[in-house]
Amino acid sequence: IGSGDVLTVQVIPQAEYSATDILVRSDGMATFPGIGEVNVAGKTVSMIMEEVRAGLSEYIVDPQISVNVISPRSVTIY
Repeated sequence: IGSGDVLTVQVIPQAEYSATDILVRSDGMATFPGIGEVNVAGKTVSMIMEEVRAGLSEYIVDPQISVNVISPRSVTIY
């Protein structure tokens, strides 16, 4: 995951923590509902899911998290 990627997060059973169109900014940070800023640059989707799960576990018992890349950043190859 890197700058310019757009993510979506789905949290079951608490839909208010779900979000679409989460932009990974140039500093590698992304803002997730309920937990705020998370550094996602260079991490896999599985790693991000675990971080979101850990952040939400203080509010939700055993949250089911799904994170997906809905729009990957464009890469220029020369």
